[in-house]
Amino acid sequence: MSIAVLILSAGRSSRMGDSKALLPWNGTTLLTHQCSAAIAADVGPVFAVLGHDAEHKKAHIPAKVHVIHNPIWQSGKVSSIQRGLLSVPQDVDGILLLSVDQPSLAQIICTVANELRHHDICVATHEGNRGHPIAFHSRMRPQLLALSEADRGVMALFKNSHFAIHSVDINHPSILWNFNTSEEYRNALNQQNQRESC
Repeated sequence: MSIAVLILSAGRSSRMGDSKALLPWNGTTLLTHQCSAAIAADVGPVFAVLGHDAEHKKAHIPAKVHVIHNPIWQSGKVSSIQRGLLSVPQDVDGILLLSVDQPSLAQIICTVANELRHHDICVATHEGNRGHPIAFHSRMRPQLLALSEADRGVMALFKNSHFAIHSVDINHPSILWNFNTSEEYRNALNQQNQRESC
């Protein structure tokens, strides 16, 4: 299967105060880390959707990643997902979403992508809790293009019993990390440092 990876990095990071995409992570920035993880996973083409401060962020994107500009990024994450979908080749078998503030690992991306063959949606879970990344079979394109911010974006699809949703158990707490505040970012840094020191 060929799974296109969409890295979502269009927002202003208003709650964080600083650009989340450019925060330090693993010796680089969050944006570079996500791009590098997606490239290393080697599941398909990689795209980064940019909006706010796009020119500055481009400097942190590897050459192998295709850059997409979302001119209406202020309307929310759904617009970035849909802008990305319109740029993804029609012949890919699925789409995997990575938000820039939810750092992942290449092996986790591979694991979730490889489970997509027999399901509409695959989502990483840890100790029973849903996290990220989330992958969608290409047959879900119409539903993704019909999403709205008012319906909570992709979360609305999890309430629809018509879709085959598969939970992929991941033994790594990072799939639950979500950096909306500086405190959440610092807590994740501490967890990562503790795991590396073990």
